[in-house]
Amino acid sequence: QERMQRLTPEEPPSCFDYATDWRRFGQGGIPDLGDGLTNHPNAQLVVIDPFARVKSKIVQAGNAYDKDYQSSEGLLNLAHDHHVPIILVHHKRKMPADDPLDEISGSIGLSGSADGIFILKRVRNKDNGTLFVTGRDIETEEFKVKWNGETFKWTTIDSSGPAEVMGQQRKALYLLLLTSGPMTPKEAAESLGKKHNNTKQLLRNMAKDGQIDALGDGRYAAYVKE
Repeated sequence: QERMQRLTPEEPPSCFDYATDWRRFGQGGIPDLGDGLTNHPNAQLVVIDPFARVKSKIVQAGNAYDKDYQSSEGLLNLAHDHHVPIILVHHKRKMPADDPLDEISGSIGLSGSADGIFILKRVRNKDNGTLFVTGRDIETEEFKVKWNGETFKWTTIDSSGPAEVMGQQRKALYLLLLTSGPMTPKEAAESLGKKHNNTKQLLRNMAKDGQIDALGDGRYAAYVKE
């Protein structure tokens, strides 16, 4: 409620709809959401916060993975059928892990069925943190971010050069182009030992974001911002 008042000092927009109570997914919650999306054909986004309040309960030992996978898989089907992104806000484990995905609370069934995963980590009461991003069609990256308590937004931390605000995959590509000169996606992928299609898409996105130059002949080049 406080964030809503900060972001929209006046009344929330009429297209904003919310519910404070929902059936769990194992008890009809997913069909309910499907009916809601059918009744709201112009819906642009669904946010479930927190996921733990509606995820299927584990009633038998040994089936945590199946329950978690089925819960999130049902949402994935709804998202595809209605062409609407669905964001699940979930908690991390208390204990750190070498693999960020292992820090997600619950079984690996949750991360196994999601298209994209964003893991935000920061020390309590500190503004700086890191955002880990991965997914089926997303290059794994990690960003340094900072919380702004006035605007209630996270932003990437700008530093001395363009490579400093990039995730690990983008930084590797940028530094490769910077040291080796213009390259095609295939050349860049072979140099870094990455998949060609993923590298090609990432280079396109970097050019779109203004981080590198698309030369128009199939090659990309790094440049240093003044």
